[in-house]
Amino acid sequence: MDDQELEEGLERGHFFLDVRLRDALRTLAGAGELSSPPTFPPPGALPRLRFPLPSPAEEAAFADDLSALARFDAQVRLGERIEALERRLAMAERGRGVLAWQWLRRRWGGP
Repeated sequence: MDDQELEEGLERGHFFLDVRLRDALRTLAGAGELSSPPTFPPPGALPRLRFPLPSPAEEAAFADDLSALARFDAQVRLGERIEALERRLAMAERGRGVLAWQWLRRRWGGP
């Protein structure tokens, strides 16, 4: 995605910038901006990270996303099961063809 698509998505509310990881890394580094390469103080030198509880709207959006993923996952699994059944049917049909061919050879004395 290019910058213009990102801007349009942000304006329409389709996207949002999630800065939680960036902010957590800054907290762990004890800095407003991360240096390059970032340096971090030893464990215990800074307070533990605290993450805010999600709002009801965020919870609802998360539940909606999970619901969509669950439906998609179910569709993928169903597709895989159908493909497996088709393979099994094809093998069974080939097996019947061989049996029919053998029966015809015995019946009419073919090669």
